[in-house]
Amino acid sequence: MPTHRMKASVIVPAWGDTPHLEETRARLAAQTFRDFEVIVAAPPEGECNAGAARNVGLSQVCGEWLFFVDADDLPEPDFIETTIETCERTNADIVAFQADEVDDRLGTRKPMPYLRRISPWADGKPHSLDELGSARFTTLGLAPWNKAVRRSLVADNGIRFQSIRRSNDVAFVVETIARASSFAAVDRSLIGYRVNNAKSLQWTNAETPTCFYDALLEAKWRLGGRHQEALRTLAAETIAYNLHSVRTVEAYRTLADFLAGRAQTDFGVDVPISAMKRRGVLGFKMMRAFETLHERGLAFCLRRALGRLVKP
Repeated sequence: MPTHRMKASVIVPAWGDTPHLEETRARLAAQTFRDFEVIVAAPPEGECNAGAARNVGLSQVCGEWLFFVDADDLPEPDFIETTIETCERTNADIVAFQADEVDDRLGTRKPMPYLRRISPWADGKPHSLDELGSARFTTLGLAPWNKAVRRSLVADNGIRFQSIRRSNDVAFVVETIARASSFAAVDRSLIGYRVNNAKSLQWTNAETPTCFYDALLEAKWRLGGRHQEALRTLAAETIAYNLHSVRTVEAYRTLADFLAGRAQTDFGVDVPISAMKRRGVLGFKMMRAFETLHERGLAFCLRRALGRLVKP
């Protein structure tokens, strides 16, 4: 444990097969900012998920600002320096920044589309989170790895990650944003997030297609009736995303059946279930391809398809 309070703590959850961990650690070691600690945290025995691992890390940190980096992320050399400079200048509780998608098969890199929402707020000033209105939980992104968070905000409120296989960061980020007073933004990508990786949890989401819903329910419980319109917006976007991203027709049917009626009761959200995607494998693939084309564009779809052909 350091003898003085570090300016920043970086928590990296890691266990089992983590082939990119050494590259991530090397990138952190090469940071232009030096007053920080790196805690590579493993989950308690029997709780193999990133949420449990991050909670172990939270019990050990001493930095004024918290960063969360996955074991395969690609932080830029000034990842910490640029963010800390904004933290200090604005005195905001949360500082969010852009991130890139790094295709693990093609090696290509492009901005993450949904994080572009932070661009209008990246004016070098702190902003009240109340300014975001119903977009309070969707503007800054639900991932912890594109943010720095004031440690006292987390510690004073006992905020912890949910210990579930997938989506274990949703409740943590939602509660942090709910309790924070202010935020600032950096309109630049400071970290790369790997996609198109067959070993990632997102790639294998068909194994636990309803896990994200448990995270939404946990977030709702933690909010205790606050920010209901923002929660409804979050639930609508998250449900639509998971219905699109689930990778097999069987998992889609399971998820559609699970959500029927529940989403309206729990969150006031009508579920956009596609009858064609439920009919069979061909219909599922055609509609999923159409949705991706509509949402991400032709260039993205071609790159993704090429990546799957290049490597098994």
